[in-house]
Amino acid sequence: MGIIMSNKETTLNFSQRLEATWLTDVKNYRIKKRTIVTNIGERSAKILADPAKELQPRTSTILQDVTIDNADSLILTHIPDKINLGGIILDKGWAHLSATVPDFSTEYPLYKSAQYEVGKVKFDPFFATGATTAPNHEHMRCYQAKVNLWFSPENTNCAIHNHHTDPEMLEVHTQIFGVGRMQKFHKQEFDSI
Repeated sequence: MGIIMSNKETTLNFSQRLEATWLTDVKNYRIKKRTIVTNIGERSAKILADPAKELQPRTSTILQDVTIDNADSLILTHIPDKINLGGIILDKGWAHLSATVPDFSTEYPLYKSAQYEVGKVKFDPFFATGATTAPNHEHMRCYQAKVNLWFSPENTNCAIHNHHTDPEMLEVHTQIFGVGRMQKFHKQEFDSI
């Protein structure tokens, strides 16, 4: 049987303006500086703190000066300097969404980074989205996890959408900077919130 390497770090080159790392097979990993940690794994990430905490799958938190006891797959994001962070859209790999979705209006200043595949995860989508109260083994499915960043300036409506792709995907959002909010609409109209 081979040796499993702990704390495998893969750099995600979203921008020179922030540091992003895909961390797998996490064991006793120290987070020193203020870092946004997103759990993209299949199980809770155990955080050694007083009191001890767990970061559930498909959730995020901000950590500093703590150790992650164990986890299977995390995205770590650190912003070393907030000055001129909006210039991120000028970096390599960034484009207005209309570059990949031609019918998306350029009226909305919404920009997307390069996208990275970051392993596969297996879970019950009905349980993950709250449609059932417990996971069902028969509903377990394997998914390709992908990660990218988005940018829009303050006070931007980024358009309403209730459909992503065919087949439909499960999307997890983590706010890494600024003030924003996800809004749920009943129809493709702003007054249906």
